[in-house]
Amino acid sequence: MPGRSSWNTWGRRRRRGSTSTRSGRLTPLLRRAGSRGRTCLQDLRENITRDLTVYDWCGVGQGLASVTFWPGDEQSAAVTVQTASVRWVQWPSAAEVVSWQCDGANKVMSTSLPGGLAPLQWLSLQVWQENRSWDLVSAGGLAGRLKWNTWNHTDYIFSV
Repeated sequence: MPGRSSWNTWGRRRRRGSTSTRSGRLTPLLRRAGSRGRTCLQDLRENITRDLTVYDWCGVGQGLASVTFWPGDEQSAAVTVQTASVRWVQWPSAAEVVSWQCDGANKVMSTSLPGGLAPLQWLSLQVWQENRSWDLVSAGGLAGRLKWNTWNHTDYIFSV
């Protein structure tokens, strides 16, 4: 929307939809996420590289529309990612564990991140539907598949 503002990587206020350059590179514009203490990436053009990848599954018939995740026990910082998309997030405090819940599930799950997540370190979650035909317990079917990535800043330009 014209006139609405957002926060860029340096914390200066900019008009939504505008871009900024620093050292001739485009930099990401960040959307301030209210009082929840997190920042969501709108446009990834930072110098970052993937650090860690972890995969998870929702139960059969679950996670077909969305997955909600948050750091540790801080459910007030929850972020929802729709199936067939990716969400990027930074939280102000460190987290050893990310808690998550698939739509249609009653149980909250958790994923341990080896080495943990540092304050303001980027975390991305990609969710898609996949067939769990190998699942003998539930006789298989569609389920949400989760791909967690942690990202580190680099001193060089890196293609993601």
